[in-house]
Amino acid sequence: MKYLLFVFTSIIVLASCTKTPTSTQSSADMLRAGNRWKLSSGTVEFKAPYNHYWSTDSVMFGITKLFTHIDGQHPDTFVNVLRTLDSCRMDDYLVFGQNNVGTNFLGSRLCSASDPDSILFSWSIGNNGNSITFINANNAFADNNVTATITSLSSSALSMKYTQIYKYIDTPYSVNAQPMFHDTTWTYDTVLYKVTYNTF
Repeated sequence: MKYLLFVFTSIIVLASCTKTPTSTQSSADMLRAGNRWKLSSGTVEFKAPYNHYWSTDSVMFGITKLFTHIDGQHPDTFVNVLRTLDSCRMDDYLVFGQNNVGTNFLGSRLCSASDPDSILFSWSIGNNGNSITFINANNAFADNNVTATITSLSSSALSMKYTQIYKYIDTPYSVNAQPMFHDTTWTYDTVLYKVTYNTF
């Protein structure tokens, strides 16, 4: 009887010492769990030296920069993303689905009557959960294919940053009929994007 009591007590002690392993949610799981992700804040930084005379070029979300041209270069310039968004883009949101397929829903306020309700894109997590790649996502980002560094991620907030380098040949333009700038060589400008999405 004493032997059985000892065995029973030992089982209870062992069971109480056994911890249930806790599972850590992966970055991909957190994105899927959030369901709907909407742009909540962001900046666009035009890095100096910035050579291009941006007058009609849409860089992101319809952002248009007007500069005074000074010797072909500009200081670092910041733009608040939300303040430049068209009203029809304010209700857009992303859904990260299974099998690395995502959907960019365009909301109820479409920018054009011909716009679809949604656009599919591909997404994947890389670099040990520290980066995210978007393919066919130019409706939401600065380019069709973007790889961003994840600066913070939780089940309700995603912050990331990415850099685009624009390559072009400037064409002449004039101010008061006076030619201001013309360059026949390739010019490279760097633009840094920082954006945050939240679930809703």
